[in-house]
Amino acid sequence: MIFGVTLLIVCTLLAGARSEPRPRSRPVSIYSNQFAVYVPSGSETADEIAQEHGFDNHGQVSASAVFYVKKKRH
Repeated sequence: MIFGVTLLIVCTLLAGARSEPRPRSRPVSIYSNQFAVYVPSGSETADEIAQEHGFDNHGQVSASAVFYVKKKRH
């Protein structure tokens, strides 16, 4: 009994090792319309940059960082 189970496991592992890798299920790139931008000169400059490029400024990421979240308008 143990020999049969061991043989089954070994055959399963060998069959999996010899199989061809499948292509990725998602071949296209993923894009996001929201991201953080480093703006050391403050929130007014971040607002101006966002408006100039067609984005909305959703504010500073954290109190200790000078990154601002931008989101593309639709």
